[in-house]
Amino acid sequence: MVRTRGRGRLLATVTVIASLLSAAIAVPASHASAADGTASLSGTVDGYDSPAYGVSNATVWVYRDGAFVTNTNSDHRGAYTIAGLAPGEYDILTTYCCSAKAYISEWGDDTHGATQLAPTVLAEGQNTLDIVLDAGGYITGTVTGAGKNVHATMTLVPLEPIIPGLERRAWVGPDGLSTDPLPPGRYGIIAAAGGWLTEDHNGVKTTTPTEPAIVVERGATTSVAIELDPAGQISGTVYIDNRDGTRSPAAGARVGWTNLADYNNRWGSIVTDENGEYAIRGVNGQYVLSYSADETLPEYSGGSRTEEDAQVVTVRDNEIVDGIDATLDIGGRIALRTTLASRPGRPPVYADTSHIEFARLDETTGRYTLVDPPGGRGSIDSPLTAYGPFTPGTYRVTAYANDYIGAFFDWATVIVPYTATVSDISVTAGSTTTIGAVTLTTDYYDPVHPPDPEALPRDAGSFLSLAPARLLDTRVGTGAPAIAVGPGKSVDVQVTGRGGVPGSGVGAAVVNLTVTGATAGGFLTAGPTGQPQPNASNLNFGAGQTVANLSSVKVGAEGKITLTNNSAGTLHVIADIAGYHPSGVPSAPGTFETLRPKRILDTREGIGADWVPVPAHGSVDLEVTGRGAVAWSGVSAVVLNVTAVSPTAAGFFTVYPTGTAQPAASNLNFERGQTVPNLVTAKLGEGGRVRLTNNSAGSVHLLADVAGYYLDGEPATKGAFAALEPTRVLDTRVGNGASRVAVGANQTIDLQVTGRGGVPASDVSSVVMNLTVTGPTANGFLTAYPSGTSRPTASNLNFTAGQTLPNLVTVKVGDGGKVSLTNSSAGTVHLIADVAGYHLSADRPLG
Repeated sequence: MVRTRGRGRLLATVTVIASLLSAAIAVPASHASAADGTASLSGTVDGYDSPAYGVSNATVWVYRDGAFVTNTNSDHRGAYTIAGLAPGEYDILTTYCCSAKAYISEWGDDTHGATQLAPTVLAEGQNTLDIVLDAGGYITGTVTGAGKNVHATMTLVPLEPIIPGLERRAWVGPDGLSTDPLPPGRYGIIAAAGGWLTEDHNGVKTTTPTEPAIVVERGATTSVAIELDPAGQISGTVYIDNRDGTRSPAAGARVGWTNLADYNNRWGSIVTDENGEYAIRGVNGQYVLSYSADETLPEYSGGSRTEEDAQVVTVRDNEIVDGIDATLDIGGRIALRTTLASRPGRPPVYADTSHIEFARLDETTGRYTLVDPPGGRGSIDSPLTAYGPFTPGTYRVTAYANDYIGAFFDWATVIVPYTATVSDISVTAGSTTTIGAVTLTTDYYDPVHPPDPEALPRDAGSFLSLAPARLLDTRVGTGAPAIAVGPGKSVDVQVTGRGGVPGSGVGAAVVNLTVTGATAGGFLTAGPTGQPQPNASNLNFGAGQTVANLSSVKVGAEGKITLTNNSAGTLHVIADIAGYHPSGVPSAPGTFETLRPKRILDTREGIGADWVPVPAHGSVDLEVTGRGAVAWSGVSAVVLNVTAVSPTAAGFFTVYPTGTAQPAASNLNFERGQTVPNLVTAKLGEGGRVRLTNNSAGSVHLLADVAGYYLDGEPATKGAFAALEPTRVLDTRVGNGASRVAVGANQTIDLQVTGRGGVPASDVSSVVMNLTVTGPTANGFLTAYPSGTSRPTASNLNFTAGQTLPNLVTVKVGDGGKVSLTNSSAGTVHLIADVAGYHLSADRPLG
């Protein structure tokens, strides 16, 4: 029960009951300070049966716009005070632990899985919020197998929207089941014990709770009795191929198992006995098995090299599934050590480790693909280290390291990436190919002369473009385990120290994200590791779709970013690095201030515009400055993730400075009924606004999440960004920038970017373009990379036959001021490119 009084507007009085589930509370990694403001909040936390005495040591949490602000604990009389808050709307959550009176908690903010509490409006000065904790009920009882009490795990699932989707685990010992206080309501129970089959409360043996429900009443105890049956078993033998027509039992091999219904919580592994035999007991449902042993290649059930193609083993009730055998192949290894190029006059080497990636040549396509195992850390100037095992074939090895240069100039310490690539390495089964020392060098260092400080990236927020490199591919185990990301789950991606990115000093990464194999529609959110997930989306997708989108992501703890699957299904994620921004506080014109994503436009909710869809050929003037942490002034351009939702007709959006004529360019193409995002870099116009125009015959809802902004002024330092009004530099449909013909299957065109569309003829390191494919005759993907370099194992834009699809790309400029665009498909496709700006490759004089 919540009572609000004070000078603020009384918004609502509600009664909310929620569970004391402290493990489910999203406790921030670090407590942010309360906002510096003129409002304060105080009150008491009472128990339902002791309103005059108060409850001590209850925690009051304060959230605003879904983000944690601050918290405090009630004193011995139940009183609390929080000062220094800015006036406005807040969500309040109160929790209490270990109550002898069986109190349960009062919740606010539905991101915690509770019902929605009406926001509390705080005015200037003193505001009061009193909270009364309610009483819960208990579930007790027994769990038996074959008539005897067993140790088990209980999952209590609410069957009505008391706390939607929130489950509670309880352990069952020899004395039976006894829960902590629960909110009154109807619950389903799932019980599981080793060697016993899960059984729900009504006796049906499934993995989901079913009726009849267990009813928990306020202050009461409900008893249950659950009998478990023996569960199923998967068994078989693991062999090793002797490569002479015979095979031998693989003693000590490891067999892993994953339940497809709940692969994040129901998995494990066992080791085969001396005869290579194994038995996985206590299983029920559908499973994928994996096998491995020393010097052998990893394998999945059915002889597959990837989990995607593995056979599913199904176990029903107490069924014994035998004969699930596997034969492992012997692989080969690659031995090497890494060293840095000699540097005359330099102090001792500072880089002590390197990151090593392995790619296998596909003889049919001529392309290299990163393989599992992806490599690992190597020590500089250490003895030879053997990596593998690998499938026999031809390989390419790429090593990365970072060295610290500061001896030649006293103004700064600069992180310099060192790389080396060795190709055409032949790997044969049962042997180790030794390539010896791999010497890493850098583009920023001449072994004969000291490095030139002017050639090195140095300003905070400047941009260093890189040749595309794959950091993550959950299909093959690059950067994360080779397993799909589950519903509501996240994967942390190591950015620093990989793909040419320095090991430290990185503020934000520019990555092209791709989702593939999604089993349900949803969206992907990217944010800094160690911080709460932002209320924003980076990539929207439908079931079965393969969709890509460029993202600028702030780097978090340990140099990582976190990607979260906000859908009810599984999916695979791919991430290709395009460049990075050095950390620090940007100050030079054209440098980039990375922000935690924040939604500043949503026509469905009336955020940033009217609460109506954008009409046919209508426009929205979106105020950017002063919103979503964007500065009030001194901003030249903004980076937005723009999403079209529920369009009633096909068309495209153009984003351009308010107060200027609409250019002949597009930023976001969509089909009727499609939800599609695209990253946009837009120059600001009158009043710090950008205009978004709907070029279609129907209405469409529009979302925009701000990711950062560029400082105003004439860019003059290396890595600074110069924003341009969108200009079309390529359209193969009309012969602009290339021949008037569709790009053929597996064909590459070189696009001249310098000296065109406002891009200068020299001193350009990379360009930012909105790239669009239209009229493809087959499924495939497009890769953009510097002309004169080999095509990387990366993709910028994935498409299916007949689609029109855009994606923003940041691509390093190659030979002759050109970039290469390769159509990796079996059909033809037309290409369109609109330039939005460029980064400087060197300092230039002002004026």
